[in-house]
Amino acid sequence: MQWKGKQVKSYTRIPIKKSIVTRLLKVVFSLYLIIATGVTLGHMFMEYRYQKDSISRDLKDIQKTFEQGLALDLWQMDQNSLHSTIKGMLEIPVIVGVEIQNTNNLNVAVGGIIAQGKAAANCGLHVDLLGLDPEASSMHKNEPYTLDVFMHQFPIVYTYENEIRPMGTATLYSSTSVIFRRVKMGFLLLGINAVLKTVALWFIFLYFSNKLLRIPLADLTSATRKVNLENLDSFKIDIGISDHNELKLLETSFNSMIGNLSESVCQKEQAKAELIASHDRFLTVLDGIEATIYVADMETYEILFMNKYMIDTFKQDLTGEICWKALRGESGQCSCCTNDRLTGKNGNTAGVCVWQDKNPITDRLYINHDRAIEWTDGRLVRLQIATDVTDIRKMEERLRQAQKMEAIGNLAGGIAHDFNNLLYPIIGLSEMLLEDLPQNSLEHENSQVIFNAGQRAGGLVKQILAFSRQSDHRLTPVRVQNVLKEVLKLCRSTIPANIEIRENIQQNCGLVMADPTQVHQVAMNLITNAFHAMEDKNGMIDIGFKETTVINNELPDSSLLPGKYVLLSVSDNGIGMDSSTVNNIFEPYFTTKEKGKGTGLGLAVVYGIVKEHKGEVKVYSEKGKGTTFNIYLPLIAKSTERADTDHEAGIVTGTENILLVDDEESVATLEGLILSRLGYRVTVKTSSVDALNAFRANPDLFDMVISDMTMPGMTGDQLSKNILLIRPDTPIIICTGFSERINKEQAGIIGVKGFLMKPVVKSDMAHTVRKVLDESSG
Repeated sequence: MQWKGKQVKSYTRIPIKKSIVTRLLKVVFSLYLIIATGVTLGHMFMEYRYQKDSISRDLKDIQKTFEQGLALDLWQMDQNSLHSTIKGMLEIPVIVGVEIQNTNNLNVAVGGIIAQGKAAANCGLHVDLLGLDPEASSMHKNEPYTLDVFMHQFPIVYTYENEIRPMGTATLYSSTSVIFRRVKMGFLLLGINAVLKTVALWFIFLYFSNKLLRIPLADLTSATRKVNLENLDSFKIDIGISDHNELKLLETSFNSMIGNLSESVCQKEQAKAELIASHDRFLTVLDGIEATIYVADMETYEILFMNKYMIDTFKQDLTGEICWKALRGESGQCSCCTNDRLTGKNGNTAGVCVWQDKNPITDRLYINHDRAIEWTDGRLVRLQIATDVTDIRKMEERLRQAQKMEAIGNLAGGIAHDFNNLLYPIIGLSEMLLEDLPQNSLEHENSQVIFNAGQRAGGLVKQILAFSRQSDHRLTPVRVQNVLKEVLKLCRSTIPANIEIRENIQQNCGLVMADPTQVHQVAMNLITNAFHAMEDKNGMIDIGFKETTVINNELPDSSLLPGKYVLLSVSDNGIGMDSSTVNNIFEPYFTTKEKGKGTGLGLAVVYGIVKEHKGEVKVYSEKGKGTTFNIYLPLIAKSTERADTDHEAGIVTGTENILLVDDEESVATLEGLILSRLGYRVTVKTSSVDALNAFRANPDLFDMVISDMTMPGMTGDQLSKNILLIRPDTPIIICTGFSERINKEQAGIIGVKGFLMKPVVKSDMAHTVRKVLDESSG
């Protein structure tokens, strides 16, 4: 939001009932009237005094004019002349009364208004020069005169023969009415002038106050009422004043206030938007955490907040519910409640409380972190963040079991290595006996039995190595029906007679790309598992094998692509399983058997082998009615078919010089004998150090080196590297029964051309040696 400075010059004026301008005018003109009235009255009073003083001066002038005449009249006792003089004096405007007294203070002549006591009385003109008749000399009293009078008294003297003789006193009276007659016009004009000036000033003041103050203030007030949030960023007050006076300052201040208000509103809106964004981010973070998070009141136990993960876990939003009832199904406060541990004695928070518990509603194990926090309204609430560790605990348990099994596997691998060294001479020597003895002799038959037993023992060693994950799995085209034939032969001798085994095997099924040993292991585990499901009663095991075609969506929840497969079915009528058990049977170490009767690895191994061969396992079971396992393995194209029982090629021989190294003397002797019978010249060493010294002494003497892998002092791969440093084109074959250090791929990386797993039969030895020699010679 920006300040655009848009001018707005016309406003709707708002009627003002008690205008401050009107009130100011009243106050100012009240003061003005008081002052003007005072000044006018003062002016009138001064004028009054001036006129009174002027009359006093006029009376003195009259005194000068008439005092000689009065003195002469009194001297001559001329009553008519005195009467005429007084009458003439009364005709003078400023004189309203005349009083003449003799030396005895008796009136001899009065006329007009005279003072008697404190009052003023009006009388007719009366002259009595004798002054002997007080009754005649007293004035005729009329109604009192209402105006104030004032007088001017002077003595009447007559000079005769240079002698001044007092004749009496003369009193000249004048009245305020005389003054008013003189000043009334002036007073009237002064009052009219004052009124006119007051009225004129009122209208002038009213006009300019309206123009300069009231109208701009009204416009300013009206304009401010039009300001709102919608036009705040573009509104500007302009009351049409160019002078930099108080109103202009007020206009500028209002515009500045509007600008500041606009900026404040802008900042507030921005802060509000940021707060909303922060709130949304906070909720997004909380909803993105895969842990149950909720807030509950510590006194009422009301749930105030739940994150999305927790809502999904409990299938509903439980905000507003009581925590112990909604989250744990309790009828009262939970025994595991941590409220009393989240605050100290002073009511302050006491840190995090960590505890572990299994929730009875979700049936999951959680690690809970509880803390007391201050809620938005200031109250303390409990925040709980609970992490589901059920799967982690299971994984930890599996890891412990896996570590145990790894230790067992390492032990089994070591045993297999030593067993191979013991088995190798048995197989090798019995094979040579079969070559030396007549075909139909008893000795030949006995040697054949020894050779077959050795072969089966060799297969057992391979299974042990496969279990310990220390053997290479070679996928070859396999006829599974032939493997099943061997498995059934073995099972018939181990499964009791009260368990009937029925088979329905399609003999013309195609080949699958598989490891025969692992296929054997799968069939053996499934049949053994079926036997254990009904070993306490009579039962029946059905084994089926056939080709089948899988179409789209035929198998629910399956990763199989449409196409041709072989289907191996193993069914029993044993105790069966419920759905929850079926969902867990392929988990490692899961078993329904009694302790000591199973490791929980059999079906897990089956599942892993089938998946490794790009197949699928389907289980169908019902409690009390039995179980069926269906194994799907993909068929291979018929153009690549090659039966695993094809007749082996003829034994190939040679005449090259071979350096043979093996720390087991019996094995070294047997291998030397086999190679010698094949026509090769053999130098046998039971020490890898001696073998290296012999090769270093004459590198060109040997056409090939065959070395055991596990030997003291120097292992087979180390010996191979040293030999290749001396002569890089030397063909080398590693022969081992078990090793964690090397396999076929690793041997190829260091330059070893051949790799043989013990026990090795003569034909495999002959084929591999000849192949490596031919490839090395180009």
